[in-house]
Amino acid sequence: MALLPALVPVALLRHEVYGGWVVGTVLAFVFGVVLQYFAIAPMRQLGLVQGLLAALKADVASIAAWQVGMIGFMAIVQLAVLPHWLDGHAPPSTPAYWFFMQIAMVFGFLCSYPVNAWLIRRGVKEPM
Repeated sequence: MALLPALVPVALLRHEVYGGWVVGTVLAFVFGVVLQYFAIAPMRQLGLVQGLLAALKADVASIAAWQVGMIGFMAIVQLAVLPHWLDGHAPPSTPAYWFFMQIAMVFGFLCSYPVNAWLIRRGVKEPM
């Protein structure tokens, strides 16, 4: 337990948005892999296990890169910027949260774009 503050900023544990980031990341992986499965398995005529493995291979790095960019930006905003502007963070029920979330999604896209390009070049993902 003594390592917890060294590994995770204590301020992060005080925000309800932290749980939202965790739940959102898990859901992104689940939905991303399921959607990839339904795109890849029929196209490549794969069974359930092979299709799920192909979907995992195609989406894990991409989703991870997206989440690093999006959550990384939101963490900076919520933990460093907004405490100075609003004397605290912006809960998900506020317009400020969703304004910054739009920018965070751009950062997620910018982080995941090179990963997706690399996956396409390697033949893991299909070009659209």
